[in-house]
Amino acid sequence: MKSLLPYLLPLLFLCSACQAQGDLWDNSKYIRVADIKPGMVGYGLSVFSGTRIDKFDVKVVSIVSNLVSPKCDVILISYSTPMQKQPGPVEGMSGSPVYLYDLDDTQHLHPRLAGAYAFGFEWQSASLVGVQPIEYMLKIPPPSTAQDGKMTSEPNAKAHWSLADVPALPGLTRNGAGFTVPAITRAQNGNVRLLATPLMVSGMPPSVSRQFAPMFEACGFDLKDGGASAATQSSTPIKMEPGSVLVAPLLIGDTEASASGTCTLVLGDRVYAFGHEFNNEGPISLPMGNGSVASLIENLHSNFKLATFSGICGTLTNDQSVGIAGVLGEQPAMAPIKIHIRYSDGSLDQTYNYSAAIHPTFTPLATAVAVATSISGVKNLPQYHTLRYDLRLDFADGRTVRVADRDANDEAAAVAQGVALPILAAYSNPFKKIPLKQITGEIVVDSEAKLARINSVTLPKLKYEPGVRVKAFVQSHLWHGGEQTTPIEFDLPRDLPDGQYKLVVSDAQRFFTDEMESEPFRFSAENIDEMFDVINDFEALRQDAIYVRLIRQPDGVAVGRTAMQRLPPSFRTAMLAAGRSDLTAFVSSSVQVIPAELVMDGAAEFNLKIERQVHLESAKSPKPATQP
Repeated sequence: MKSLLPYLLPLLFLCSACQAQGDLWDNSKYIRVADIKPGMVGYGLSVFSGTRIDKFDVKVVSIVSNLVSPKCDVILISYSTPMQKQPGPVEGMSGSPVYLYDLDDTQHLHPRLAGAYAFGFEWQSASLVGVQPIEYMLKIPPPSTAQDGKMTSEPNAKAHWSLADVPALPGLTRNGAGFTVPAITRAQNGNVRLLATPLMVSGMPPSVSRQFAPMFEACGFDLKDGGASAATQSSTPIKMEPGSVLVAPLLIGDTEASASGTCTLVLGDRVYAFGHEFNNEGPISLPMGNGSVASLIENLHSNFKLATFSGICGTLTNDQSVGIAGVLGEQPAMAPIKIHIRYSDGSLDQTYNYSAAIHPTFTPLATAVAVATSISGVKNLPQYHTLRYDLRLDFADGRTVRVADRDANDEAAAVAQGVALPILAAYSNPFKKIPLKQITGEIVVDSEAKLARINSVTLPKLKYEPGVRVKAFVQSHLWHGGEQTTPIEFDLPRDLPDGQYKLVVSDAQRFFTDEMESEPFRFSAENIDEMFDVINDFEALRQDAIYVRLIRQPDGVAVGRTAMQRLPPSFRTAMLAAGRSDLTAFVSSSVQVIPAELVMDGAAEFNLKIERQVHLESAKSPKPATQP
């Protein structure tokens, strides 16, 4: 008889985990929603200045069911603090613990933790907020081994991916390859909302803040200028305890971006906070830090704490709808970013250093901010300019992607979005989650727009033999300049059959669009290796180049991403009739890339006639018959 131990071990482990989870509840310390009654009073804890934890008075108004999610109650309380004069919820107080006294505890001797300050109401004229019950928060699972800082195993099931599947940065509707994708936004329940998490930034230029504020808002963050933290200079460590400032640094270094809230509860090395989600995505691995409050800012739009980041003290391990949880001690890995920025006229030469949190959404966003801030950190880009950039992205499994190109008269965020594309693809694909390891590189700014628009292309003739070299002239109009004629040469394939052919001379965008239409298999993948091949092929497209594309007849068949061009018609027909799902018929083309010193824009096209010249030998008289 086979042993039952292998089958019993998982069950025993599950039972022990449930028992451990159940052991967290203590009636002497916590109060359940069912035991809370309107009229109960108590207090909350939060930091309003420095690191001092202050009390504020609270009173239970009612218990409301299904207010923000089904089968969940919210405790409505009114509160008052001597620090707050403007009514309404305060961003940054999310997670502030709320303690209540039983109605028969008239001496107020035995407060019990009811939950975390978590929900607000739009345009309210009184300080009325919703409290997330602590009994829900204590059910947040313990740390998991499946965290974002670690690669997941590759699934066995066959999957399909394309560039069109790469998500955009939050709040945007187009990804870095130009495809329209659903925008990532945070849903709200009518006029009841999770309190926005203030994202305190320092070292971020106003131009970058304006561009990225909507992206962070889509993640539930309210971008606030916080300035550099004086607390980082202090030698006295800040204790993580109920009511203290809890910070999640998404980007640190020469620019800081840190989400701030409040610690609700500390049990041993475990920390509970916020009372609402980051992204409600389950197991995570984000840096957890402490901080201080410079001031409470009150205005008609929103009240918020002006918090500053002090240092990392542990790891956030779980993100649930009812709150976030972490562990004190070990710190998660972050991705270093080193960018050298210089102006070609010698007016600026600076190196910036950052570290970005490793996370599917926050890493692309943080790296985009780092790139944009590096470009505009000391001074705004000239009105007319050219950016030359060469950045290397290293990933956790040894793969690399090079993002190198030239761009003219575009915003820094456009370059940043191009850098974010490979990171988003590495995280959001069906094969394997591969975190970013580091970014290094250089960006050069020219204080002039090196840009030309293609007006026309001139050829000496429109009829050619196969295999000859064609010389042409590209007429373009320079930005704020005159006309320019650029000679180009390209070789016609020797195996071209006679006939009419379309020739397109274009910029990189038109070339990419044409390639997507005629050979879409080149931009799709069936495994992680192919996916990185696609990303590298896409990043190899250069705006400072002229693309010459001769469109041939429909003579190609692709098996997966392997293209077989110029097949005999009978063989091509037989292959396509095989009924395989991985076969794609396509129109093959001959391509030549001609480097240019300018960012090219526009296209010109026309028809060529290919015709072989027939060389006939002169006729010879037959030899006379030999006489016998």
